[in-house]
Amino acid sequence: CLSNAERTFGAIPNLMVGVPEGDQGFLNLRAAMPDHLSLPLLLSEKNGYQTNFFCGADKSFDYMNEYLMFQKFDGIYGDVDFEKNQVLRELEFEDGHTEKFNWGAEDRKVFEESIGKFKSSPFFNLYLTTSFHEPFAFENQKYYEDKAKKRIEKLNPQRKTEYLNQIETFGALMYTDESVKKCFELYKERADFGNTI
Repeated sequence: CLSNAERTFGAIPNLMVGVPEGDQGFLNLRAAMPDHLSLPLLLSEKNGYQTNFFCGADKSFDYMNEYLMFQKFDGIYGDVDFEKNQVLRELEFEDGHTEKFNWGAEDRKVFEESIGKFKSSPFFNLYLTTSFHEPFAFENQKYYEDKAKKRIEKLNPQRKTEYLNQIETFGALMYTDESVKKCFELYKERADFGNTI
């Protein structure tokens, strides 16, 4: 899905409700947030769906958990609920300091471990991926960068040199894509897959 939010966390209300980002982000309204309906809230209250949010990052980041509680999600899972990501990469912060950092659990681990965290149908599961965020900290990073390089070489685009200079980004994209594919494969193993969108 695509959203018109400025940052990742803004995609949550944008995609579920269709509300605009606003001046400072919809989630930053916190207690001043107006009452509103959302797809997960309607599915839960009117149709008995279990609603879950899965994210490898800190679920309280930019008040995501507060908003999801406002929307009455049954399960809100963040970094502490999944296998710890041992990969740390250097990241420069806005104030100029650098440190070894990752956003939390890797997407692939979130997908794999989330399957056992909800009951059977009907359900609405919302995933927020973070492995495609700098500093791109995930296992086998060189493998995915090599895979991206081979793909770029095969396509031989006009801007090949530019793309090769951004190989970390393309490698992270390959990793995220493969992780989403793995998620679909895991859902296919569920008895309720035939009723899953």
